[in-house]
Amino acid sequence: MIRISMGYPDRESEVAMLKQERVNVAIDSLEEIIQVTDLILMKQQAERIYVHEDLYRYIVDLVCATRNHPDLSMGISPRGTISLLQMAKANAYLDDRDYMVPDDIKQIFYAASAHRVMKSKEARIKRRTVREILTSIAEEIPVPESR
Repeated sequence: MIRISMGYPDRESEVAMLKQERVNVAIDSLEEIIQVTDLILMKQQAERIYVHEDLYRYIVDLVCATRNHPDLSMGISPRGTISLLQMAKANAYLDDRDYMVPDDIKQIFYAASAHRVMKSKEARIKRRTVREILTSIAEEIPVPESR
């Protein structure tokens, strides 16, 4: 649904990794931090977040802008549109609200979209980053007033 970067390990950690020749993760030593039933309940509650009609249109406007942007040869797919909505609802849920606001969308737009678009040849020549392109799209699309 999203792509995040955890960065690279520090020098000593990477040396230790090489010495082990493989990374051992003892599954048995991992501690459960949430019950599966609780996770399912949270997902169901997030799905019930109220979304005003203007916010559905705002998401679609953002997505369509990626499809028509001259610096992108591939925009967000319909599946990406759905993921953007789901992530925005989760954002509202995590803010302890039962309704979505424009900031829920804006806050996750890059993380939910960056891996779903492809820069055009021209954008690569101009050395534009995906972040710059998506930021410009987010700034160009009118944000609906909160309701």
